Amino acid sequence: LPVSDAERFAAGWESGQRPPGEWELRMSPVRSMVSMVGQELTGDADITLTAARELAAAGIAVHALRASSAAMSFVVDSERADDAARQLHHLFVESRP
Repeated sequence: LPVSDAERFAAGWESGQRPPGEWELRMSPVRSMVSMVGQELTGDADITLTAARELAAAGIAVHALRASSAAMSFVVDSERADDAARQLHHLFVESRP
């Protein structure tokens, strides 16, 4: 998200234009979220652990992660976000029969 868009989004968030429920907004110009979306991604904790370990083995620091039944998201350094996406794609798409 470009900085100007992020600033506009944050201003709207603070003015009350947010989804219902409890939310916390954290924005960082040096962190990015890389996500995988698919059916039953976290039916087995090994899938999430494998992804995190593969990113670490590639020298990509995982600062946070979130997993649901339909998606896994990893917070990584922005300068390594493209590498993280490629690594996850290779692991879960290219290397599958």
